[in-house]
Amino acid sequence: MSNIFQKLTCRKWVLAGLVLLLAGAAFKSFYDQPSPFEDYRLNGKCFRIPAGYVVAYIASGQPGGEDYLGMISKWPDLSPNSYQFYHPDPTSHGPFEDRGVITISIFSNSPGNVSGQALLDRNVEIGGIKNLNNPVKDKLGFNEYYGIINTLYEKEINNIKKVVSCSPTLNGHLKSTCEYKFPLFVQDENKYLYEDMIDIETGPQHLKDMFEVGEAVRAKVLSWMRC
Repeated sequence: MSNIFQKLTCRKWVLAGLVLLLAGAAFKSFYDQPSPFEDYRLNGKCFRIPAGYVVAYIASGQPGGEDYLGMISKWPDLSPNSYQFYHPDPTSHGPFEDRGVITISIFSNSPGNVSGQALLDRNVEIGGIKNLNNPVKDKLGFNEYYGIINTLYEKEINNIKKVVSCSPTLNGHLKSTCEYKFPLFVQDENKYLYEDMIDIETGPQHLKDMFEVGEAVRAKVLSWMRC
């Protein structure tokens, strides 16, 4: 009788052990899955960003320090597009060519957080605008300034100068890129320098709707500022 009892007891512990082992495996498998979001802190603000967007994150860890968050998206839905950016179609001329790819950077406390007016002024200081007093009015309504490095496209909207900087090969060149800097918060639009800034870079096909793209990016980023 005792042998039967011992066998039953032994079997009971074996089964219990198997149950715990399976439960542990299931628990580990569940928590090994990638998180559906990650939290990132910039300049005292927390952003809860869905998985797949962020490709670079540098935090100073100090109050007032320079923080950076970078990601790659696809317009118009602004979905993650990291793989396509780093592995572009070999038949294309570049990652920005008619692909709707947008690089999004968020900078806090960076020396490069400049308004459109400040960007123009900095180019003037280094003698970087050749036609300062004679801008060309292009078909999209921009004042076009020819710089040493880039061509600047300026448009005044609600008394605020907005500037897009494009590589000088913009004229019909598929590898050109255009960059637009604007504040993270709308209420900072009239500031000369920004504490928190968004920088987007995309192909020249978006010059015509760059400000619309910027507003969509800002809305997306601010929707993540919740944690």
